[in-house]
Amino acid sequence: MTGGQNGYLNLPHPKPIEDDENIKQDELHPCAAYNNLKDRFRDIGRMNGIVEALGRDFLTTLPEGAVKSRLGQIGFLSRRAHEDLASKDIATWIEEAHTHQLKKPKDWDAWDSANLREMEGMYRHHCQVDPDLIEQRAQLAYDGRRLQRDCANRNDWKTAESFLSNMIDLQRRIAESKCLKDNDHKEAPYQAIMREYMPYADLDVIDGLFDAYEAEVKTLL
Repeated sequence: MTGGQNGYLNLPHPKPIEDDENIKQDELHPCAAYNNLKDRFRDIGRMNGIVEALGRDFLTTLPEGAVKSRLGQIGFLSRRAHEDLASKDIATWIEEAHTHQLKKPKDWDAWDSANLREMEGMYRHHCQVDPDLIEQRAQLAYDGRRLQRDCANRNDWKTAESFLSNMIDLQRRIAESKCLKDNDHKEAPYQAIMREYMPYADLDVIDGLFDAYEAEVKTLL
């Protein structure tokens, strides 16, 4: 092993976090409603982080006997995060924050304005969706990954087809409940679901891109 006097690698020390280092999310804003929103979204993010940690454990080291219990935990936390996001408090705070933004625009820099816009977008994704659907989707999403593995090992595609049919139906019901701005597309439910992963995506633009790719691919065939 190469390195310093003691044979250890000469790796750089981690950068210490300064006590006075400003984190934008933690800054106190003149608008009380916006501060409430930041606190709520911080906690929702923490819950989603816990769900992701539980999900990684579920997909890797979890004993078979604990599957049902872990799916219940994932579903419960996903539902709770959704309920906290879809609450009337969020709608009230967003409205109050927008009013403050109009009255005192100098208090709102580009970062805070964009943050408020994204908060409203996330609220619109959830505000009218039944919590039962969110809980079911969270459980199906993780259980489906294990199911896919088992179906592949057994070559059991009938079971996989049934699962996919249930998931598509569930996603459609969620999409039809969303309340998004600027989503008057003829395939609005599909565009709404896509915007969970690609905010502000436009199906017509994406279709145009794929049409161009199709034309190029045909020249290669």
